[in-house]
Amino acid sequence: MPNTFERTQAILQPEFSILVSSNPIARGNTQTVVLDVFDLQSGQGIPGVTVDGTVTYAPGLPVNIRGFTGKTDNAGYFYYSWTIEHDTQPGIFTVAASATSEQYFIRMVRSTVFEVM
Repeated sequence: MPNTFERTQAILQPEFSILVSSNPIARGNTQTVVLDVFDLQSGQGIPGVTVDGTVTYAPGLPVNIRGFTGKTDNAGYFYYSWTIEHDTQPGIFTVAASATSEQYFIRMVRSTVFEVM
């Protein structure tokens, strides 16, 4: 039986998705961004993929951008959570992230939006 490393070396169709835990969400609550890197063919998560991203707050001044980085876990997930400040301007927030891995030949970028009320 091949180990996880051997199975992931044969990945043919990598995919990357971004989800948020709450949409809409109230100011003062904790939002979580979930990134999932997996093989479409097998459904297997891809561990160790580097994830870099930003959360851009609703348009307004001052401009507020929150960055995050890390690696996917053994199941192919990366989680980033933070509390949305009580005094932030409500509106549409944008999450953009990239997933890269030289080992698995992955270079993907995705984005999503959510509303803060």
